[in-house]
Amino acid sequence: MPEPGPPPDPAPDPDPGPARLGLEPARITGAPPAPGSAPPAPPARRPARPPAPPPPAVPRRSPAVPAPGRPTAVPPASGVDAPPARPRTAVTAVVGAAAVAVAGTAFCLLAAEPPERAAPAPARGTRPLPASPAAAAVPVPPQAAGGVAAVVLDGVSGEVLIGSGPRTSAVTGTVAADRGTQPRWEERAGPGGGRALHLSCRTAGGRVPVPCAGRISLTVPDGTAVRLLRLSGRAVLTGLAGDVDLSAASADVRAAGLRSARLTAEIASGSMDLAFAAPPARVALSAASSHAAVHLPGCAAYAVSSQGTRASVDSRLRRDNASPHLVEVGADSSDVQLLPDAPAPGPC
Repeated sequence: MPEPGPPPDPAPDPDPGPARLGLEPARITGAPPAPGSAPPAPPARRPARPPAPPPPAVPRRSPAVPAPGRPTAVPPASGVDAPPARPRTAVTAVVGAAAVAVAGTAFCLLAAEPPERAAPAPARGTRPLPASPAAAAVPVPPQAAGGVAAVVLDGVSGEVLIGSGPRTSAVTGTVAADRGTQPRWEERAGPGGGRALHLSCRTAGGRVPVPCAGRISLTVPDGTAVRLLRLSGRAVLTGLAGDVDLSAASADVRAAGLRSARLTAEIASGSMDLAFAAPPARVALSAASSHAAVHLPGCAAYAVSSQGTRASVDSRLRRDNASPHLVEVGADSSDVQLLPDAPAPGPC
């Protein structure tokens, strides 16, 4: 009998398990699913990015035709692209700078232009506003100006300017009254039998008298008396040599270079400053709720008397009760100063 051979090799296992291969299941990737389980879902795919567009081709510059008289530019070598154009930001900056320069030049030209030329013309179809008519200046009539002893301005307001000079032989000047009034000069009998020139104003109809308001500018002969009564506003007197009579309320009165022998002044709720070029014979000053100052030449002594209620009278004059130069002050709630000017060389 034949001898039995070695047993045949067992058939290979068609599905060797991981345990038989000596591997851990957790480390196996792509392992088939267990029997009876659902197959795993396929992994989600990201949408594909569209391909980037190719960069635009830089066109090659064609050689420019040179202008007559200019050198010809050397064209670029064959196959070599021309340098790219300047970015738009640089061009914009250059254009903006040029615009700013042009605007600045135009502004300078307009600023240097005269206002009447630079002012815009009125719109078509409109009319310019009419200018307010200025007050008409009425001159002093020549036939009544000569030989007067006094000029009287009673109840005036506004601005009054009166001057005097040795070479003036007649009363001259103008009166610019407010609109709606008519100024007129009247000759009346003055003190001592002389002639006096009075200023009065009436309404446009010429019937109702009204106070004169406006601007009065006069020049009187040397030695003419001036009476400025019931003044409100501003008055400036220069170089008067005749007697002066002032009364003012809510006014500012200034006088310089006075050579008057007699002056009477009343001021209420205002200010007054009087300066004399020669020592007067008599000054009578009354102030109520005001400030007043009188400047007198220091070459003379003065007899000063003062009365006041709640007032301050400051006298720095050289005093002599027997002096022919008398100064009388009455003050109520006011401040009055009597000040000496520097003595002039020689006698007064």
